[in-house]
Amino acid sequence: MKKLIIGFLLSILSLGVSADPQQDSLVQQRQQLSSLGLSDKAIEKLSPEQIVKIFAIHQRHGFHPGGDHPKHIFVPFIVFFSIVIIASLSLFFNYKKTQSIHRIIYKSVETGAPLPLDLLTKAASGRKVSDLKKGIILTSLGVGLILVLYIEKLTWSVGFIPLFVGIGFLIVDKLDKKNQVKVETVQNG
Repeated sequence: MKKLIIGFLLSILSLGVSADPQQDSLVQQRQQLSSLGLSDKAIEKLSPEQIVKIFAIHQRHGFHPGGDHPKHIFVPFIVFFSIVIIASLSLFFNYKKTQSIHRIIYKSVETGAPLPLDLLTKAASGRKVSDLKKGIILTSLGVGLILVLYIEKLTWSVGFIPLFVGIGFLIVDKLDKKNQVKVETVQNG
């Protein structure tokens, strides 16, 4: 038991005792700089002040010595998969609802029972969102993404995707309204 305690104390002391603490921190800093991708020649040319500035810049931008912080890796995956899961659940429950309506219609036709009119309209119409509403939402989302990502100094051009899709929906809505007016005038005139 005494040997175990003495061995434990010696191992603790050997970790804490160093011949030159500044030399150890300098070696550790050089190792961290080499993990950034700097060559040994470039590291040797740096002054201690420059090394401190490099670490300050990297820490300001989210770099943590010894590798990237896990939140930088997992946050995009969590956001992406949560969106996928929410969309999948929404589609699944809509599918189940439509399937139950069709099952009721099938059984009532099979037995010869009269169908409620509202049930048929639910099955035929579904939920339709107008192109104008989609266009406004996506255009607003695109503009918002561009502004937020520009302010945060991130890749703000990603916001152009929903922006242009929203503009496309607005154009489709405008063209559909013109076509509906032409069809109504032809039918009435």
